[in-house]
Amino acid sequence: MIASTFDATKPLRYVRYVRMSTGMQNPRSPDQQLDTIESTLTRTGHRWVHVGDYRDNGKFGRLAKHRPQFQQLLRDIQSQAIGIDLVLVDSLERLGRMEDLETLRRELANRHGVLVLTADSQLADPTTFAGKALGTVESIRATTVAHTQAHNVRRGKLDSVKLHRWAGGVA
Repeated sequence: MIASTFDATKPLRYVRYVRMSTGMQNPRSPDQQLDTIESTLTRTGHRWVHVGDYRDNGKFGRLAKHRPQFQQLLRDIQSQAIGIDLVLVDSLERLGRMEDLETLRRELANRHGVLVLTADSQLADPTTFAGKALGTVESIRATTVAHTQAHNVRRGKLDSVKLHRWAGGVA
C-alpha cells in the first residue's frame, strides 16, 4: 500500500478528466468543466503542474469499460506512463456513476498514490476525516443521481399522459 499524503503547497502533478454523457448535451460541457477546474485552481492559489487531459465525449458514466479515455487514464496510472499525484474533475459524477466509484477512488490512492479531487469541493483534501466523509457523500450522490433523474423523467411523462399531452419520444 502506498501512503497517500496531500500537501497542497507542493508542486503536485495532475491530469484533468472531463466527460459528457451524450451528444445531445451542451457540446461545450467538457470545455466548461476544464474552465471550472482551472478557475478553482487559480482561486485556491495552488501552483500545481498540469501533465495532461483525458476527455470522453458522449460516454455514459455508469459504463467505465465504454469510455476509452477513462480506460487510458487508468492504464497510464497503473503502468506509471504518467507520474501524477492527482486526478482533477469538475465533480465526482464526471469521473463516473458506477457503483464501485468509491472503491476505485480508494484503489487509486492506496495502490498508486493518486488522489481524486473535485472542483465543486474546492479541491478539498480527501485524506482528512472531513475529506473522507465528503468523498463518501460524493460517491453516493454520483451513483444515485441517475436513479433520481430517471424517476423525475418518468413522473413527468406520466403526468403528460394524464393531461393528454405528448409524452415525447418517437411518434
